[in-house]
Amino acid sequence: MEQTFSYKVLKSRVLLCFLSSDVRSHSVTGISKTLSLPKYTVTRALASLEKSGFVNREDPRAPKLTAKGTDLALRLEERVDITTKHLMFEGVGALNARHDALYWAVYSSDESMRAVRNTQEIYNAKNLLSDKKQFDGEIFSRSLGSGEHAFPFVLYYAAKNGECSLSPLGSCFEPLCSFSVNAKESALCLRTRTAEIVRIRELYYFQNGDFIRAEKNGNVFSIPARAVNFINTGGKNNPAFHAGVRLNVEYSKKAEVAVRRVLFAAMI
Repeated sequence: MEQTFSYKVLKSRVLLCFLSSDVRSHSVTGISKTLSLPKYTVTRALASLEKSGFVNREDPRAPKLTAKGTDLALRLEERVDITTKHLMFEGVGALNARHDALYWAVYSSDESMRAVRNTQEIYNAKNLLSDKKQFDGEIFSRSLGSGEHAFPFVLYYAAKNGECSLSPLGSCFEPLCSFSVNAKESALCLRTRTAEIVRIRELYYFQNGDFIRAEKNGNVFSIPARAVNFINTGGKNNPAFHAGVRLNVEYSKKAEVAVRRVLFAAMI
């Protein structure tokens, strides 16, 4: 089994060599020197890649990637780059990070890679904004890449005496919220659970002195990112972002309809 795993990684390493701008390194001799591998090992890997439709070896002295091979090589390169940065951020040395990232790139599911990518983009955002003490969610969103960025959150009640307690209404939502970032407008998205005894009817977020009804699409409530307030509680050297927004939650339980004020909070 280990041999099978190693051979798959080997073929991926060979494939990545073709992304070098130096075409001389794309030959068997060039790849052999780049990877410090025997020529027969490289030749065997190229034959397997050709059989799978990733490499064209019509000219044995100048093999090249097919369109299918280019797509796979670029996908692997992006996965390796993201995972290498993630591991180095966690304190892994550059050489080990690069080595281990290739295994992650080859064997990780798309779901796992999305999680690594999400975590790395949040790390990058924290690094970019580490010198700020307070900012809104729109600034935070602009420091992220386009797409969905998920993280856990809680809803809690704040008493007048300053004490806080978790709100049971939090169980009516999926445990992860997300910042949805696109070119038009970024939003904080909260997703309600289905088949709950308590049903969330409407959400109202606080902004500029008023509570405003959140946009609803199916089970997803969207709050403009600019309505979310961020505080850096960790400082420049160890940034820790507290995201918060006041909400009015309109919900129904059996025949009863009620509104309860809660605070949304997330630590990033």
